Formats: sequence, C-alpha cells, structure tokens
Amino acid sequence: MTKMTTLKKALLLLSMGGATFALWGLPYGYDASCVSNADLVGFYQGIGDESIAAFSDATSAAINGALGATAPSDFDQVVITPVSTIWTAMWDNWIADQFPLDPA
Repeated sequence: MTKMTTLKKALLLLSMGGATFALWGLPYGYDASCVSNADLVGFYQGIGDESIAAFSDATSAAINGALGATAPSDFDQVVITPVSTIWTAMWDNWIADQFPLDPA
C-alpha cells in the first residue's frame, strides 16, 4: 500500500510540475513533497492574499496621491479596508472549498 501511495505522489508531482513544487516547498518550511491538500490550499491562499493586499495598497496610494493626503484617508477606512477584507475572505473560502480535506 505504501509503495502505491508513493507512486501516486510521484505521478502527481510530475503532472503538476514537480520541480516547481519542490523548489517552492523548501524555502517556506514545506518538505519537498508538497502534495497534501492543506499545503496546496495554504499556497494558493497565500498567493491570493498577497495579490489582493498589493492591489489594495496600490489603489490606496493612487487615491491618496490624487487627494493629496499624506495620511490614510477616510476612503481607506470606509472602502479600501472593508473591500480588501471581504475579497481576501472570499478568496480563502473559495480556495478551501476547491480542495477536499486530506485523508487522516
């Protein structure tokens, strides 16, 4: 049974670009076989969260620059922060819903 599971993991890594996952897995504390669903969920959630944060920071800087504000404006508190929080939560929930739980 163990040999079959190892073979399945190896085939999964090859089909998904195994070298890429091995390289991404090592610096962030994952082992080289980053094929568990929890690791993939965390990986994709992290990418989405950072992308949303970068977009909201750029939007905030553009709005504050246009307004001539040196400190965060009311627009940040009323629009940018709640919208980025909602987008982040929606992204995290959607990604978590796409992958089943790991077998125990």
